[in-house]
Amino acid sequence: MPNATDDGQTPVSGLRRAVATVVLAIAGTASSGLVLAVIGWFRPLPATVAAVVASTALILAVRTPTETSVGRGRSRDRSGTSARLAAAAALVVIGLVTVSNVASHGEHLLADRDPGVYVTTGRWLADEGQLLVTTPDDPFSRHETAERTDLGFHPVDDRAGSARAPQFSHLLPVLLAWGHWIGGTTGLLIVPALLGAVALAAVWSFATRMLRPWTATAAIAALAVSPVQVFFSRDAYSEPLTQILLFAGLGLLLDAMSPASPRPTLSRPRLSRPSRALATGAVAGLLLGATFQARIDGVGLLVLIPMWLALALRTAPGSDRREMVRTAAAVAAGAAVSISLGLVDLALRSPSYLERLTPELLALLGTLVVVAMLAVAGVVLADRAPPWWVRARDRWNAPLGATAAVLVGLGAVLGWLVRPAISTVRGDDSDFIAAIQAREGSVVDPTLRYAEHSIEWLSWYLGPVAVALGFVGIALVLWRAGRRFEPSAVTLLVAAGFGVTVLYLWRPSISPDHLWAMRRYLVVTLPLLVLLAGWVIDAATRLAPVPARATVATAVASVVLVLPPALATWPIRDARPHPGLADAVSSICAEVGDDAAIGVIPEDNLGLTAPLALRAWCGVPTSVVPVGIGPDGWQRLAEQWSAEGRDLYAVARSPQALGLVGVAPTVEAEASGPEVEQTLTRRPDETVERTTTLTAGPVGP
Repeated sequence: MPNATDDGQTPVSGLRRAVATVVLAIAGTASSGLVLAVIGWFRPLPATVAAVVASTALILAVRTPTETSVGRGRSRDRSGTSARLAAAAALVVIGLVTVSNVASHGEHLLADRDPGVYVTTGRWLADEGQLLVTTPDDPFSRHETAERTDLGFHPVDDRAGSARAPQFSHLLPVLLAWGHWIGGTTGLLIVPALLGAVALAAVWSFATRMLRPWTATAAIAALAVSPVQVFFSRDAYSEPLTQILLFAGLGLLLDAMSPASPRPTLSRPRLSRPSRALATGAVAGLLLGATFQARIDGVGLLVLIPMWLALALRTAPGSDRREMVRTAAAVAAGAAVSISLGLVDLALRSPSYLERLTPELLALLGTLVVVAMLAVAGVVLADRAPPWWVRARDRWNAPLGATAAVLVGLGAVLGWLVRPAISTVRGDDSDFIAAIQAREGSVVDPTLRYAEHSIEWLSWYLGPVAVALGFVGIALVLWRAGRRFEPSAVTLLVAAGFGVTVLYLWRPSISPDHLWAMRRYLVVTLPLLVLLAGWVIDAATRLAPVPARATVATAVASVVLVLPPALATWPIRDARPHPGLADAVSSICAEVGDDAAIGVIPEDNLGLTAPLALRAWCGVPTSVVPVGIGPDGWQRLAEQWSAEGRDLYAVARSPQALGLVGVAPTVEAEASGPEVEQTLTRRPDETVERTTTLTAGPVGP
């Protein structure tokens, strides 16, 4: 067997087991914590017990990853030493990028965009043990002009009375809360960088199933140094966590569907092969379904996987098919359990967000159900089809595969070169977009969304050659699948990534500023194109003389895959999201103390972004209080708080705003540092100095 040691394992099997163990520990900790967060019991002791139990159960259930996965999705380099060196090089790259990301971690403490909402939710959850933000009966709630309104937090009905719930799915905030328990503010803020490292390791582990060892290293290096992977690992985004769950789940799915004899598991329990395959399949389904716990669009990643399972069952040897059918059912059951937990979380703790996105979610869930039903019908009827149907199916498979390949190639060319010239995607007026257009010096049209340039966006960050090779790879996979389907890593990758890639290339449905818009392509589109580009390079170098294959593949892959993203990242390598904001907020909290209440003056957007963030980080009652009530109104509010044993402080962006309500500042905190510029018509290649000022002072004589 290629690339195998004497015990049938590959030189990288140990690292794969280590990656699987870490991912399963993260998944067990996050999902069990999500259950506790939803019911309001997320405290250190129960969360620790639940995490240990869930993680241990997942780890014990999983078959050890081996090179006996179905199909030909495995490395071809026969040198064990070379494979180990390639794996070591991959780990070094991941380690170096992670050190850089940790050193430049974001400090997104104000809830102005998604990361700020996630960070605030994680901080709140760490202290309060629940997701709901209750509104107490206090002078703020009794004051006719004070407002408790925060960006990303919406009112919900709760038995305890008035409450607000944080927007989005809440798997990531659970891990952020764990980070705060372990390492305080810094611990919480570096969780995204650590998740980014695990995400890269999970993608690398999967890549070794379909690429030569050194090509896999080049591919993961390209992904690791790309601006998209780097900067979404420096702030609290859900995409790296989703990436972890997806690629680890895909790897376990391959292991579960393998007809080969099992190796000992991570913990080496004594289970029969069928039991081990069922358990591994169930865990794979749990991980894949958990992508929905991390992101509401995670279901889109699963839509074509039932079809891959059906084709895998159709091509399986008769002696293995019955067992593989049961394993596929276990995968479906595991995914259903995880998706159900994600739905409960959204329905109970983010109902406004769920309601707003219900049409899109129903479309994705409906598509998944229809594809699953067709897959089941195909499996059931496969052995009962009349001979004429079998002959027609076999006769048309190759032409259909070739047609699909041609359509992919044609679609890529048209989408890349023709669509921008004949189409203009528009949306509602956006002052935000108009402001960026004015800064760029481009035509100011606040309705433009630039989605017609979506394939060009990919080339900005991966390079045009890698993107072109990636689309060639998709076309080749479909062409080969039509001729003879193999349930391998490469076909599974296309099944997971093709549908959502086409959807988001056609309609990204996101603000088009960069790097923000590239969130849509981080989870699977960029890895799909990079890994398939490496796969095409491997295939092409098989035409070279045998002794030179590995060397040629490594050299070509390194230049084609790694250089363009590295050059794209270099000018903005030192940028970090909201630099210095943690110290600024800490200064405000230290000034007001524990026996205070904070009234936020809604200067600029501070009234939307700061109140709940300050409540979470300072641990005191906080609300927006308008300037319009004047110094006398603020003084009366201060007297009411004084009667309850608290001193009222006013917080604003400038001393001038404090002066409007008769408050003298006692602390002025400034956060500044380099951030990535926002662009619309080109790749960001500069940093801009971001400065955030917070000032506070006591209300009263």
